[in-house]
Amino acid sequence: MKNKAITRQRLIIETLEQVLPKAKIYIMNDNGETVKYLPLQQLENQTPPPVETTKEEGGN
Repeated sequence: MKNKAITRQRLIIETLEQVLPKAKIYIMNDNGETVKYLPLQQLENQTPPPVETTKEEGGN
């Protein structure tokens, strides 16, 4: 792919994310098969579990 094609695809995806913010996005390859990916947005929205500390680490 050339830079213009990559930029075009990126702009399309970013526009779709703005127009359809709650839509789930599936990435497909040329054969129409779903491609595995890491869902970073879902991971960002989760709150991390509380960290437990021991007395040696400064906990109560």
